[in-house]
Amino acid sequence: GFGCPVGSTLRSSSTVCSAANCSEDECCAGNALCRGYTCASGYAVQNASRLCSSLNCTFEDCCAALLASVTCSGFGCPVGSTLRSSSTVCSAANCSEDECCAGNALCRGYTCASGYAVQNASRLCSSLNCTFE
Repeated sequence: GFGCPVGSTLRSSSTVCSAANCSEDECCAGNALCRGYTCASGYAVQNASRLCSSLNCTFEDCCAALLASVTCSGFGCPVGSTLRSSSTVCSAANCSEDECCAGNALCRGYTCASGYAVQNASRLCSSLNCTFE
């Protein structure tokens, strides 16, 4: 059989080569990355750029158990953003801003009560949703 290099897998043992000797392009395909893999509930992709062991990723290639005790609770979001939910379970031992925080809304999307108008459409609201104040 044809030997594929590390990081690639034999497409099919029944591949018919175009010449007397098979080429890597004809016989081998690059292994998949965990980036597109979806883990079961309670697990998360541990490294999206990890090379899987074959053309299709497996649970063992990509997934790690979520640490239920690691949540966004207490996560400090930067100015201009707000905590999405303190109960969000993080995908790693340390939570990230992307997982925990969302940018605050702008007044541009707020509809004022009758008789009032938005004063500054580009003003950043104090939370994810703008209020009359």
